[in-house]
Amino acid sequence: MYALQNLPLIFRMSPLASSELDRKLAELGLTQFDFTSVQIKDLSHYELATADCLQIYFDHSKWLDCFAQVFETSIVEQQLLTKILTSVVPVKAFAVLWKEDKPIAVGLAVLEGKDVGLFEIGTSKTYRRQGYARSLMLGLLNWAKQQGAATAYLQVVADNQPALKLYETLGFTELYQYFYRVQDLSF
Repeated sequence: MYALQNLPLIFRMSPLASSELDRKLAELGLTQFDFTSVQIKDLSHYELATADCLQIYFDHSKWLDCFAQVFETSIVEQQLLTKILTSVVPVKAFAVLWKEDKPIAVGLAVLEGKDVGLFEIGTSKTYRRQGYARSLMLGLLNWAKQQGAATAYLQVVADNQPALKLYETLGFTELYQYFYRVQDLSF
């Protein structure tokens, strides 16, 4: 089925996957990539903090323009993200951190019940490692706490040391890691 669509065969390998399956896929030549850390934070004792110059939108259109500037995405990537965002049903908060009328950091919170997922956290290259992602995260956590969230979670590429350090200082801890095995990396 994948071959007919000219798509690579991909397996997501979580701790629930057997080591035998992983070994077999490796023997078949499927390559490991995208090691990812899933992290959580208990919000029950979280103190609300301030986040200067942060704006929260509840419609994705303005946020998507800011996202495209921060991440320097193509039109195709923006169209794909638009399709994904319009299919997400739970309550969403689209955050933008501004500096001198320019979006410099973006993030997305998706609230479902007592859990909030934080996604697409990013800072413009020029403004990285200056505390802007931290301010953005604090703003999203504030919003989530005010909406009644008890737990926050996120996913981060396991070798993204600046992000891992930031999330650790914010009180996130690793729940588990996963990675992918793919038949052909030329996609």
